[in-house]
Amino acid sequence: MLRLTRPLLLALAAALASPFVAVGSTPPEQWRSKVDPWVLETGRERATEFLVFLDEQAELAAAADLESKGARGAFVHRTLTETATRTQAPILAELDALGVEHRSYWVANMIWVRGGIDVVQRMAERPDVDHVYANPAVTIDLLPDPVPGDADAPRGVEWGIGLVNADDVWAAGVTGSGVVVAGQDTGYFWQHPALVQQYRGGPGNHDYHWHDAIHSGGGSCGPDSQEPCDDHGHGTHTMGTIVGDDGAGNQVGMAPTARWIGCRNMDQGTGTPATYAECYQFFIAPTDLDGLNPDPSMAPDVINNSWGCPPDEGCTDPNALLTVVQNVRAAGIVTVHSAGNEGSGCSSVTTPSAIYAESFSVGATGSGDDIAYFSSRGPVTVDGSNRMKPDISAPGVNIRSSTRDGGYGTKDGTSMAGPHVAGLVALVISASPGLAGDVGTVEEIIEQTAVPLTTSQGCGGDGPTEVPNNVYGWGRIDALAAFNYALDFRVVVDVEPVRVCAPAPGVFNVTVEQYQGFDEPVALTAPELPLGALSSFDPNPVTPPGSSQLTVGGTGAPAPGSYPFDIVGTSIPSAIVQQAPAMLEIFDAAPAAAVASSPANGAAGVSLVPLLEWAPAPQTAVATVQIAADPAFTDIVTTAETEASSWAVETPLAPLTTYYWRVRTANPCGIGAWSATSAFTTRDIPPILLVDDDDNSPDVRSTYTAGLDALGLQYDVWDTGNSDTEPSLVELAPYETVIWFTGDEFGGSAGPGPAGEAALAAWLDTPVSCLFLSAQDYYYDRGLTPFMTDQLGLAAADSDTSQTTVTGDGGIFSGLGPYTLSYPVSNYSDTLTATAAGEITFTGNQGGAGVGLRSDTGLAVFLGFPWEALSTDTAREEVLSAFLDACTEAANMLFTDGFESGDMGDWTDASP
Repeated sequence: MLRLTRPLLLALAAALASPFVAVGSTPPEQWRSKVDPWVLETGRERATEFLVFLDEQAELAAAADLESKGARGAFVHRTLTETATRTQAPILAELDALGVEHRSYWVANMIWVRGGIDVVQRMAERPDVDHVYANPAVTIDLLPDPVPGDADAPRGVEWGIGLVNADDVWAAGVTGSGVVVAGQDTGYFWQHPALVQQYRGGPGNHDYHWHDAIHSGGGSCGPDSQEPCDDHGHGTHTMGTIVGDDGAGNQVGMAPTARWIGCRNMDQGTGTPATYAECYQFFIAPTDLDGLNPDPSMAPDVINNSWGCPPDEGCTDPNALLTVVQNVRAAGIVTVHSAGNEGSGCSSVTTPSAIYAESFSVGATGSGDDIAYFSSRGPVTVDGSNRMKPDISAPGVNIRSSTRDGGYGTKDGTSMAGPHVAGLVALVISASPGLAGDVGTVEEIIEQTAVPLTTSQGCGGDGPTEVPNNVYGWGRIDALAAFNYALDFRVVVDVEPVRVCAPAPGVFNVTVEQYQGFDEPVALTAPELPLGALSSFDPNPVTPPGSSQLTVGGTGAPAPGSYPFDIVGTSIPSAIVQQAPAMLEIFDAAPAAAVASSPANGAAGVSLVPLLEWAPAPQTAVATVQIAADPAFTDIVTTAETEASSWAVETPLAPLTTYYWRVRTANPCGIGAWSATSAFTTRDIPPILLVDDDDNSPDVRSTYTAGLDALGLQYDVWDTGNSDTEPSLVELAPYETVIWFTGDEFGGSAGPGPAGEAALAAWLDTPVSCLFLSAQDYYYDRGLTPFMTDQLGLAAADSDTSQTTVTGDGGIFSGLGPYTLSYPVSNYSDTLTATAAGEITFTGNQGGAGVGLRSDTGLAVFLGFPWEALSTDTAREEVLSAFLDACTEAANMLFTDGFESGDMGDWTDASP
């Protein structure tokens, strides 16, 4: 079975907002909420490793205002170290007194600790500690090597290097000189013929050029290696793709004259969040081999990160490295990160640091610019951000590069794609040294010059022509296009569109941004204005960086309408041209009344979140929509403003209720009359929402719909589309029962993700709610989340115990069964243990097979086996009936007659 990752468990924000109180004042047991479940679990069994993340973190926003990379790096290093020194002292003293191993870090204000659950508790109870993160051993994400060929025979420029046109950039005289690249990986064979000339340590001076974050073990390299060493081979391969060239026909690297430095963050292919953070710290301010005398002026321009930290190996909080990466970026260092090899499903970019906005994340393509089957896709859902990823793509299939035995070999993976991008960063900065430290601009250049690639996969709702998208990002990198990207000045319009009522003038604020110290005057024009309109810039020309104001007069001459045009800047005397789009909208009269169209007047059975539509009057700029509970609009339910001719209600309306709505249009000339009032009546809601969260391999929805249909029940269906597009609290709110299933989930993670858990937790707190969750492998994929414990009554679970029979237990299903389980999916069922507040609801041949938890507001049941595995229709209907019967007995009698009648009218909400 393909094992997938588990999502975010705990957020940082809640702890950061908490007020300061005296040490030791944390209420009993609340300390557990500050600790990753992995730490609680392993700490009970043995001394475990964890990261103590302090409440106070350094404020680095001022770094963005500094002019140079050197100044930014020095400021960031100074601020980080001062914050750590000032705030960590009391905790370090306590750890010394406890006699436990620990190590202080400043890259984020945190401390690595090895200790048992008693030490974990001591740390979590401190009010100056924000969170205790897991520090598990994480194995590098590898794909099988391609079928070997004659890898050692010189082949000239490698196909990936040629495809992205890096060799054309070399022909223009730019090969990476003056740029320092860094890699944190399994280490590096620095004496490899393709790497030795590019190593910044020269013939063997490793101070400031090498750091080993592996302090025990270390395989063939041993711990704390005093020279670059690779105990695995992965790192040497990645560095070759960045800078490799042996001068003997093996041109495997993107930037062959850039200098490289390195850090080993993995022990024979296994790293931890602490080792990753330690390498990031070294790169902000490299040190000598003793770890002393840090010097931020020796920092690299870009870091390649061909590794991930998946939740299923213990990185249970995706934000564990977020502050670290944010601080590296603040220091002016580009952090390139492989997107991961968990494709081809959507939302498979799941691991730190690839998920972060601050990381430049890379997908993998083949020689035909097709996305690699393994390349992880977005959007990012594990942290609830729905962030588009990857940012960019690069060759990552059958990539030939250096090996740790001094030869050459081929590998597949986004680990191979990322180094192409790191090498391109080196070329871009080598061509324009003033870009060093300007992370955003470097990334923008690479994005804007990429070969746009589209997809019909539809991840995150992407359309088939949309760029960027959640498969390729902005597309496949093009080094020559990036090299030719204009870096002189840019014209920016900060207000668009501008609307006027003729003959009033339109005013546009225009900024001329400066790049690379470009200081030629820039003359501004607006040559595409409509006939009769006149332009005037003040001042004009503008010396960048500078600003001007464009006034467009004569607006009474053109007919009313929308007029797109460009504001054009031309430098003097070099005649470089840059432009920015602008929009002028001209009106000469207030609009007439709009005509409401849908829902039609008198419509019944309307959705609780209806889409209101109308035919706008000519010259409409914006429309105001109102919904009221009475025709006089004295009881207004909602008011919204939109530029479109439709608006979707955002908060569900009440069921079986008559509402009144109207719309009014406006523009700068005035406000139109309200439309005629239309009335509509909302539909009654089915009491049940069926959440289809399987990935259709196989599709088991029909088993659930057949069971509900057999009981004569009405329901709505929400299909997540195998993308973690889960119902929010707004979408759950109208329903009193949710039945959620995930089948085999071969292409995603079982059970609700972090956003789904948060929505369900809030929904379960509202009267009255009943949840039936069937999701084998939920525990395996997610780990023990607070939602499982607090809302489902799950204390612990053993994965993949293969239950084959189950019998009803406890107060909900007692007397049912025994049932034989016949799996339409793989049997990865679990054995469950209930919390003290929960109860076992099914007992299987391996032990507890289901748990449940009753609360003041309802009931939640979780099956560690698929409900659809119950072997007969009768068995499935019995279990479903018993659950719904229990709902009637839960808080406030959920349904007045239970489920039995199948008559919608009898599903009366008896909640207060």
